[in-house]
Amino acid sequence: MKTAIVHIGAHKTGSTSIQSSLRHSQEQLLAQGIRYFNDYNRRVQLLSLGLRRRALPPVKSGYTSLAEAEAASRDTWKKLARTVLGQPEPITVLSEEALMRIKAPHELAKLLYRIFDRVFIVAYVRDPISRFPSSIDQWVREGRSSDHCLARRALVPPVLHKLLRYEEAFGASFLIVRNFDPANRHGGSPSSDFAHVLSRIVGRPVMMTDAGKANESLPASVTHALLQENDRREAMALTRSAGWLKRRKDIIAEIRLMAASFASGKLSLNDAPQLVDHLCHAFTEEVDQINARYLRDQIPMRLPGPGRALPRCSMRVAFDTWMGGYANESDAELLAQLKDMIDRPRL
Repeated sequence: MKTAIVHIGAHKTGSTSIQSSLRHSQEQLLAQGIRYFNDYNRRVQLLSLGLRRRALPPVKSGYTSLAEAEAASRDTWKKLARTVLGQPEPITVLSEEALMRIKAPHELAKLLYRIFDRVFIVAYVRDPISRFPSSIDQWVREGRSSDHCLARRALVPPVLHKLLRYEEAFGASFLIVRNFDPANRHGGSPSSDFAHVLSRIVGRPVMMTDAGKANESLPASVTHALLQENDRREAMALTRSAGWLKRRKDIIAEIRLMAASFASGKLSLNDAPQLVDHLCHAFTEEVDQINARYLRDQIPMRLPGPGRALPRCSMRVAFDTWMGGYANESDAELLAQLKDMIDRPRL
């Protein structure tokens, strides 16, 4: 019986770390009868791309047109089918956090059931109080401005409706939802917890190499300085080009090599009570429903209290005050030097 175990994220729940561990463990997993399928010759999530209703190809991908990107997605699905049907391993692991965002999981189900006899969906959830700072850090790295970071009334996207769509498409008994809270992770890390999930599905211990934290947040002062640059670009109507994203990625790589040189720790909502209250108000009902429906045998997600909604006119002020608290002149100067080094033309 051909079985697929599909990890769908969600956003900011250790997906990059899990995928890195899966890549490092490919031979180890094959010896256990488990294949990790990864055909991403470019850094774009090709299995989900054709299901995401895009108008343009992803900027990071390097594809020059949506048609080219969609053709690459179809080729990846064909290669997956050939690989699964032509090789003996009974279990295949797929991992793309963008799959969580697709609007119609039943379309994914149709594609998967052409190849596999059984499909398990694995999703991770995270409480919004810890997810919001991590999301801001990720969005800033990607080039979003303050306006884009605050575009959602709830600040971060809800996930319950996405889980319910997957439950409807694949069945409740084939949807495994895990709380990303460190206290809940089996073995302490995202990859060890995912190995635990694999073990439960296949009915025997599964061993994976832990590749560590692959996508850690930046120092908060750096996130603040990068956000200021993003706001300037937004004001000047400059787009996120592939070249600009490449330079941003190079700067971040340099920052991570010298993170200890920066003054502040990571973003935290400890000094942003208004934002905490707003998140609690926006997500109390969703968190209660996720706990009751999916986390009955796990440590539940917890919120500090019922909270209170923040008027939209006050949200930007609260956000700017919070982010401005991380401003650091020496860190901004060091970041500017790194940026100048990266942007300087090579002869």
